[in-house]
Amino acid sequence: MSKISPYADRIVTPPKQDALTITEALDHLRLDEDDTDEPRNVAGYLKAAIGYVQEQTHRQLVQAVREIYLDAFPSGADPLLLPWAPLVSVDEVRHTDTAGDEQTEDDTDIASTYQVGLYDEPGWLAPVYGTTWSATRTQPRAVAVKFTCGYGTSPKDVDEAAREAVRLILGHLYENREETIESALRVIPIGAERLIEQLRYDDFVSYG
Repeated sequence: MSKISPYADRIVTPPKQDALTITEALDHLRLDEDDTDEPRNVAGYLKAAIGYVQEQTHRQLVQAVREIYLDAFPSGADPLLLPWAPLVSVDEVRHTDTAGDEQTEDDTDIASTYQVGLYDEPGWLAPVYGTTWSATRTQPRAVAVKFTCGYGTSPKDVDEAAREAVRLILGHLYENREETIESALRVIPIGAERLIEQLRYDDFVSYG
């Protein structure tokens, strides 16, 4: 299987909620929600904790729409691995053809043109049986794939191991709040490390 590295990766539509509510975060830290300063301060640590867990595991906790850009499709009919789990749907595929024109396939076209591996980790996209990937112009970002990923739209939908990892890192950041977030994240609690290792899958940095 050929490997293609991503040119870029971005969130198109961010989650509408966090993996923990601010009330859950404050309860975990045993802080008073009526304190006018604490909710605002804790919100920043919560965002950092969620971001850390997501980046380390390549799991989108609450559902979001992401897009990756690549320089080319894989060879032949090899699957293209999508680097964020759990995969919910592939929503759009764009590529620049050899004439320099952008071709777009939406969810209707995708159903008849591609196979989608929703239940594998990482999820994947591949041409339907008997076909191959379209030829692209040799240029950066010749291919873009937009997809929806995440456990669900509510914090309660998120895998509990991921939520616990967020709680542990949140507590660590709050306890070490005299340090910068970057400094505090250099060493995280062993329990969080083990949960992250459990959630991480090995091939998230590769594209097939």
